[in-house]
Amino acid sequence: MNRLLVLMGALLTAAPPALFSAAEPASRLPALADPQVKAAGVVWLTLEESMEDVARSLGRPALVAESGAGLVSWQFQLGEIDHHDFSHVLVFRAADRKLLSVTRNYEPERKVEALFPAAETRAYAAPGTGAYHLKVRRLPGGRLLMAMSLAQAGAPVGQLVLMKETEVGRFYPWLAAELAGGR
Repeated sequence: MNRLLVLMGALLTAAPPALFSAAEPASRLPALADPQVKAAGVVWLTLEESMEDVARSLGRPALVAESGAGLVSWQFQLGEIDHHDFSHVLVFRAADRKLLSVTRNYEPERKVEALFPAAETRAYAAPGTGAYHLKVRRLPGGRLLMAMSLAQAGAPVGQLVLMKETEVGRFYPWLAAELAGGR
């Protein structure tokens, strides 16, 4: 019996880490998992995708949650991320199953300046927080690309959000007011 336990322990010790990890290496993530900077601008999701389109591109989510507000969120664990966290959170409108927003969490944080050229980006501070900053870039198709940060400009960020501008008021009412005011 002891020999069997020793053998099992040796096998488990020698087993490759990938055997126990569901995470994909970053190089094998689906093309739409991260925003890309191309000559035509930022290429990512259009926010016209349906649940079926997303499932074809990213696979099935690790977790699905419905809210009483008529929203459904799909949470994914793609790439190298702590198994307790989600790399992507996609929010759909339940009625028509259309994508409203995508949140991309990075661990460790990443530099994203290439996605936010100064001429096309505005910075905002959430009221009452003092230190919470948000970079916002308007993209074609009524989309906003946002970088969430607690640090100064140019610092790495842990989260990007792509959202339909028409939905910002639902999630960030203070930002919707700022955007409506022309800032």
